[in-house]
Amino acid sequence: MCKREREREHFSIGEREKDVLREREIENHSGREKTVEKCHKNMVERERERERESVCFYKNMVKREKGSQKKIVKRQKEREREREAVVVKYEYEYGRKKERREEKWRKGEGRGDTEERRRGM
Repeated sequence: MCKREREREHFSIGEREKDVLREREIENHSGREKTVEKCHKNMVERERERERESVCFYKNMVKREKGSQKKIVKRQKEREREREAVVVKYEYEYGRKKERREEKWRKGEGRGDTEERRRGM
């Protein structure tokens, strides 16, 4: 083989390799585009899911807050009722004690000098 034939062969082999590489690049590039598109679609879907989840989360949070507010109001009402009951009970007991004291005073059995009170009555 002469030098020129070798160069032609080498050139033709080089050209074939270049063509094959170009084809691979084109395939890879189109594959990349496809993967990029898939990634983009996936990202968009994920964002939509996150938005849905965040909206659902927000709605649930609002429901929880309303529920907790209702519970808080309920507890406050219960505490007020308990306080009122304690006050009423105290007033009732205090009133009975006061009545007993007054009866004792009338009878003259109260504290202090009973003889003077008896004389005063």
